[in-house]
Amino acid sequence: MKSCPAILGVFTTEREQRAGRGAATTRDFVQRIHWLVLRLDESGCLALALNERKLPGEVRLPLTRADLLRGYEPAPEIFRDHLLPVLAGLRDKLEILGGSRALDHLSPEEAQALKALSIGEALEAQADEIQVARMLLAALPSGAVEFEERAAHDLNGEGVSLRKDGQAARAVLFLEKALELSPRDDHLHFNLARAYYEKKDEAGCRRCLEKALRLNPNLDPARRFLRFLDTGKGAPPSGPFIVEGL
Repeated sequence: MKSCPAILGVFTTEREQRAGRGAATTRDFVQRIHWLVLRLDESGCLALALNERKLPGEVRLPLTRADLLRGYEPAPEIFRDHLLPVLAGLRDKLEILGGSRALDHLSPEEAQALKALSIGEALEAQADEIQVARMLLAALPSGAVEFEERAAHDLNGEGVSLRKDGQAARAVLFLEKALELSPRDDHLHFNLARAYYEKKDEAGCRRCLEKALRLNPNLDPARRFLRFLDTGKGAPPSGPFIVEGL
């Protein structure tokens, strides 16, 4: 079944750059770019670079979902604090006033967001651009609380998939971001412990297991995993020891 186009959130890339021409004037710096990433289909995405006001501009970069998971860091806090209010306002005006009537009532930020979401050409669709934007905005969370719950769930799923794919370091990154949004979720702490263990960071694994048990003393898989770390007997826990998903 073909995936519907959707807003995946904000992600960040960092690259080391060098400026200047002589030894005395050359300096190294890190270029950090935030991107609003849209899913086009099951494997294709489109990254829209954010400007200094954290709004999508003219720069667009096609990428695969594998590229996204391999080289981009999730930044849900930027989406929540900067883009969600703008996109929610745009969605409400398009729904209440209708397409053409809404255009005269958009704020400059909402108008810029609408322009950025005009991706009919990238979708190879003949649909009206306003309809494309409404389709992308339809699944937008109603507010910050719903966004945090949904983003934590999605980041957890990506983190588990990355760990299973042998990318433990990337899994840690995604799961830590999920915990920033949902710090009291015992399953998230357990999943992060699994990723730390496969990253060969036993101290991090133990810390997460202990936190999971403080939050939920009845989380038996975490207690058994911790016992395995203490005794060093047998193989690493698997199968029923795994608690995955929110």
